[in-house]
Parts: sequence; structure tokens; C-alpha cells
Amino acid sequence: MESKKFKSFLFQLIISAAIITRGYYFETTPSDAEENARLSDVRYTGEPDDPDFKLPDSFIRKFKKDLMRELTRKCRKGFRHMRLEHPELQFCEIPKVFQKLPKWFDLRNLELVTPTRDNSTESKCKASWAFGPVASMESAWLESHDRIASDSFFLSPQNLIDCAGYQGCDGGVDVIEAFNYMKHKGIVKEEFYKYRAKKHRCRKRLRARRYKIRSYCAICPATIFTIKKFLFKHKTALTTVISVRNLTAFKHIDDEILYEDEGPRVQRRLVVNIVGWRHDDATDRDYWVVKNSWGKKWGMGGYGFVDAENNPLHILDHNYLVRVKEDVIPFDNEPEDFE
Repeated sequence: MESKKFKSFLFQLIISAAIITRGYYFETTPSDAEENARLSDVRYTGEPDDPDFKLPDSFIRKFKKDLMRELTRKCRKGFRHMRLEHPELQFCEIPKVFQKLPKWFDLRNLELVTPTRDNSTESKCKASWAFGPVASMESAWLESHDRIASDSFFLSPQNLIDCAGYQGCDGGVDVIEAFNYMKHKGIVKEEFYKYRAKKHRCRKRLRARRYKIRSYCAICPATIFTIKKFLFKHKTALTTVISVRNLTAFKHIDDEILYEDEGPRVQRRLVVNIVGWRHDDATDRDYWVVKNSWGKKWGMGGYGFVDAENNPLHILDHNYLVRVKEDVIPFDNEPEDFE
């Protein structure tokens, strides 16, 4: 009997090693369901005459740890070009959540997101790199200061377009330029720096209250469970860079869930915000709630729904968290523009 168990254990180790060697576990970022299914593959011996044999828990724990280490390594490798340009970019510490995550979680229900922007002139000014970080900062500020989302707390993307970096209206996705400006300089409210859908000279001497972030970081590993934990723990909209292959379909997203994004090449890269997740009972799959800046006619009131399992749009690959600075730069009188 002992000999049979040893042979079963040896057989399972060989099979597990073969699977890992061919890259089965590391070819794509697995979903929670895929991860559980793959782990279940190595839990049982597969020998019909000994169905009760299981691998030791220590082996399973080590396997999970090795798997997460490899996923983290691959995720961080995806940020290598960004870190070459911005060596100050740090990776977030994964938050600890000591409870079961809910079936759905939506910052809109907590009123921790501001209304969607109507950048209907997106064809003239491709500035999602500014709108996405601003929406995250608004959300973080609302959460940190116990405020309820309203139209009165719109921060200014135009402030970033005119003053932060080189991208302007040219359609870049370098959100680090936006983060650094919001961290070191701060931005004003929309009412004091209106959106003009065109890059103008920076109004550096605008005398108005400026809002800052305290820090920002990139999220790794790029798994469904990790993204959920950041949303649930910090209750802040994430800044998300997506790659769109079928731009026509993306522009005409409605209230249906986007399950795939097929095309021969990436047509556009955009910055959006993940604000929560929900569960589709019909398919028994989770999907992300995504905030865009293309007005309320896009999606469902300005929000789209993207399948969480298949990672369409590479929505898991490049996510960032911002934290707000507790104090802002106050001015006694606002506004007053010296230009």
C-alpha cells in the first residue's frame, strides 16, 4: 500500500512538472476559476484504485506561492518600458482583506465616483490620459473626505492637458505624467479651468485651490482577485490602460457585456477607470464596471461592462491606484487669474 501511494505521488509530481514546463500555467493570466481548476488538476492522483490520495497541503501552498510569484514577475515585466521612462514608478502592496469578497461591488452605489465626462470632441482632443487619472483622483478624494459625489466636485483635465508633460491632445497613455503633476503641482477644479478640447498655454499663475495626490502605484499581479481586493479595500476608482482591437465595436458599446475584442492589431490605447464588478447569473461569470469619458451616450450612461474572465481589452494588465494628499493647498480667495 505504501509503495502504491509513493508511486501515485511520484506520478503526480511528474505530471505537474510536465504541465508547468510546457508553460500551461503561465501562458496567460488566469482567472480565479481557471486557477482553481488548474490547482484541482494537481490535487488528485488520477489513479482509479486510490481515489482518496491527495497531495500534502504544504505542496499546494508552495505551488500557489510559486504561481503568484511567476504571475507577479510577468506582470511587472509588462511595466518595464514605463519604468525605464519613469524609474520612480513603484508597485502597490497587495492589501489584506480579512473577509469574503462580495458577489458584486460598485463604487457608484457608494457615491464615490463623479458623473461621467462628456468629451464628445474626443476625435479632436484624444486626452484620456488626463481624464482617467482625474476621475481616480476625484474618487479617492471623495472616499478620503467622506463626501458624496456631485457635479460640484469636478477637477480639471484641461489643467493637465495644458501643463503636464508632452501628450496634450495627441492620444498618449502615459498616465505617470498626469500622476506626477497631480502629486507635485496639484490641479484645480473644472469651474476655474474649463475644458477646451485643445492644448493651450499653461496657466501657471491661476490662483485657485489646488488638489494633490499623496502617492500612486502600479498593481501587480494582474489577476481578477487582486483587482477586486484593491477596489474593495481602497474604495477608489482605478486608472486603467486598455488596448482596443475593434474600435468600431468599442465605440458602440451598449448595456451588454463585452466578452471579446477581436482584430488583427491594436487600433487604439485608451485610459478608463474600473469602478467595480458585478456577477452575471445567466453565465455565472463576473464582469467589470468601466467608466469612460465619452459622455452618457456611450455604454449605459457612460459606463461599459467588460467580462472579467477572458481579459478582453487587456483590461487587467495595466492598472494604477492613487491615494490623495490629506491636506490641499488652500488660497484665501478663489479664483483669481493673473493671466
